[in-house]
Amino acid sequence: MRITYYVAASLDGYIADSQGGVGWLERVADGDEDYGYHAFFDGVDALVMGRATWDFVESAGGWPYGDLPARIFTHRPIEAPGDHVRAVSGDPGPVVEELEALACTHVWVVGGGALASAFLAAGLLTDAIVSVVPVVLGGGAPLFGPSPVPMGLELVDVASFPSGMVQVHYRAAPAPESA
Repeated sequence: MRITYYVAASLDGYIADSQGGVGWLERVADGDEDYGYHAFFDGVDALVMGRATWDFVESAGGWPYGDLPARIFTHRPIEAPGDHVRAVSGDPGPVVEELEALACTHVWVVGGGALASAFLAAGLLTDAIVSVVPVVLGGGAPLFGPSPVPMGLELVDVASFPSGMVQVHYRAAPAPESA
C-alpha cells in the first residue's frame, strides 16, 4: 500500500501560518493550473487526516472528498458526512490494516504535520509530495512534527511552474546512518 503525504508548504517549511490560515496559497492560485492535484486525487482510494485539518475542511464548506473511506485522527467526536468517514485515535497501524482490508491501495495523508510524523514513526509513510510555495511565513504549523525516527528520501520527480511553485516528490528510503 502507498501512503502519500501530499501537501503545500512555504519555503521555510510551514503548512499553515501562525493563525492556522492558508491564504498565502493564493500566491500561486491559477485557474488554469491544478499542479497535478486531479491526477493525484484520481489515484487515491482512501484518506486520513488530523483533527485540525478536519476542522479546516468543515469550515471551508463541507466535505469535498466524495465517498472515499476517510479516517479522522481525533479524540473528540465528529459529525461525519456518512459511514465512510470515521473518527479514530492512537497508532496508525491498525487504521492502515483496516483500509487494506477494504482493498484500499493508495492513502492520502491530507494533513497535518503531526499526523504525517506519526505515519513516519510507524514506518508507514511511503511518499511525500511537497508543493513548495515561494513565500516565507516565519512561523506556523510545521510540515512535519517531531519524529523519533529519521526518514531517508529518494527523489522521484521535480516539477516547476510559472507561478514559482516547485513540486518535489520523494519516496521513502532507508534512513541515513548516524555518524
